[in-house]
Amino acid sequence: MTRHLIRSIIGPIGLPIPIIALALIFATAFAKAAPAQDGTSAVADGEDRSLEYYVGQLSHSQYLHREAATKHLIEAGEKAVPALSAAIRKGDLETTTRAIGVLSDLALDQPPEDDGNALGALKAIASESTGSRQVAAQKVIAEINEAREQEALESLSNAGVYIGFDEFAVGALTGQKFLLRIDDQWNRKSEPLAWLRWLRGIEFVSLVGPGIQADVIANVIHMPHLKTIALIDGEVEAAAIDQLAKMSRIDSLEIRYVTLTPELMDKVAALPIRESLNLMGTGVKEPRVEKLRADLPGLSILHRHGGFLGVTCNTFGVTRCEITSVLPQSAAASAGLQRQDVIIGIDDNKIELFADLQKVINEHVPGDKIKVKYLRAGGIRQTTVQLGRQLDR
Repeated sequence: MTRHLIRSIIGPIGLPIPIIALALIFATAFAKAAPAQDGTSAVADGEDRSLEYYVGQLSHSQYLHREAATKHLIEAGEKAVPALSAAIRKGDLETTTRAIGVLSDLALDQPPEDDGNALGALKAIASESTGSRQVAAQKVIAEINEAREQEALESLSNAGVYIGFDEFAVGALTGQKFLLRIDDQWNRKSEPLAWLRWLRGIEFVSLVGPGIQADVIANVIHMPHLKTIALIDGEVEAAAIDQLAKMSRIDSLEIRYVTLTPELMDKVAALPIRESLNLMGTGVKEPRVEKLRADLPGLSILHRHGGFLGVTCNTFGVTRCEITSVLPQSAAASAGLQRQDVIIGIDDNKIELFADLQKVINEHVPGDKIKVKYLRAGGIRQTTVQLGRQLDR
């Protein structure tokens, strides 16, 4: 019985229980402090570590360590960006590849208007680095652009913004363009408009009615390929024109049925317009337009009072105004004018060229009635047309 009692105290391996307990404590402490085989310290659950430490763990030989480090860095968000950037510039290929992957995940979570933080770090690496680092960063940026553009298309479509092919008029010329339009179909929420900066390949933007707002234009001007803007059928404030002034270049600006006070016209005249300014139904007086033409001799300026017939005529190598197209639902269509009709007179004005027709129509406002004399099938005909307004839709 005495031997049995001793065994229960000493334990199965011949050591007293307190000694075994102390040995286990020291062994655990040593394991925490001892370096791992790859030179990093083993991680204890819940233990605080620096972000640089977790970046180092991205190249750990064990998958679970790498995944845990990735998760921690993503959760750290923008705070992890400096450590990740430093590792990409100085680390080995595996660390660089994984760090770029983490920056990509962080960039995809940024608000659409934020081009700094992780995305900014990737752009800096792509422009400043060389070799495999540069190539990897450029590839990730291209993937981010593609993913964000898809997010932009979905978000903007849900907000009632139109993106696609439609008629777009620049001055007297109308054609099918791939465009973006913000009009009365827009849900009036500004947040989705922050995605406009991610849309590539769109050169034409039409802002109609409620779309002519300063906060709308503040987002539109960040579209990377924007060249031509149309403000149509609404009211404009000085703050909206001030937003346009932030652009480095506007190829063409179309303002239709938007009243421009002398003060607003002064702001428009100061915009960085390079090719053409087209004013239609703005209430701007002819002397102000003539002064603008004198001040900006290199700029094409078309001034119209707003009346719209709705035809185009052949302008190449001809000496007559033969209609080549009639816009559906236009004043011309309502009056029965057709393709291949030859317009020879408007009221008491003789018409020989399309330019003659444009000059006469431009002097009229919507609602004016004019008498159109034209040739059809060898005979002279006449009809009365009530001019309408030129709207793209």
